[in-house]
Amino acid sequence: MKFTFAVAKMSKADIGRAQGHNLRLHETSSQLPKRAWFTESPMHTKVEWDQGKLDAASALAKRKDAVQAIQFVIQLGNQTDWRGEPEPNFPEGKPIDITDQINLAGKGIRAWVEKEFGDENCVGIDLHTDESSPHFHVVVTPIKDGKLQAKAWLDGASKVAALRKRAWQAVNAHIACEYKPGAAGGAPHDPRKAAGQVPAPSMLDKVTGHAKAKRLERENAVLQEENAQLKQALFSRQKG
Repeated sequence: MKFTFAVAKMSKADIGRAQGHNLRLHETSSQLPKRAWFTESPMHTKVEWDQGKLDAASALAKRKDAVQAIQFVIQLGNQTDWRGEPEPNFPEGKPIDITDQINLAGKGIRAWVEKEFGDENCVGIDLHTDESSPHFHVVVTPIKDGKLQAKAWLDGASKVAALRKRAWQAVNAHIACEYKPGAAGGAPHDPRKAAGQVPAPSMLDKVTGHAKAKRLERENAVLQEENAQLKQALFSRQKG
């Protein structure tokens, strides 16, 4: 499974929105119907949200727009790794049992956070299981030597790449996952990519082949139906 690592710098205003999303204090557009959740609960807390650590970071801020926290979204694979094929009555694809694999990933993430930022800077770690793929939200305060120093980790592409590699190494030590140096970290929480949904075509899509793609989709649907009928006929014959 592919290792995906996305980063977001957060000011004080951003932190409030992240807290609401991460702790599921409100609904999100990328949340799937409950039948498609991986677990009964939409999220699971791995490290309790610690407002005191955010208050300490805020006290160190010298500007209103200072980076007071950093959020990482870490995911392994995508919905094709965690779900069955879409079905007429289950367009999202039935979720598989994620327990063992996701617990291993969680151990690696927890070890990385402790080594990279220290427990004293870990604000919270939450696992979301109500979207297309299970993924972790990690929030930390970028405090180093008693100062807010987000640049110590995020100053330039090379530092971010090194940070991403260290995160992958920690996770890969617990569960094998693919890492490609130089690859994009990923863009999490795009509701258009949710399981069972079809992204709206962009203007480029419309100009360069959206109509052709839709025709191929229809033809593919017909072929899938014919294949299903053949499978059923074969099953009935073998049963008879």
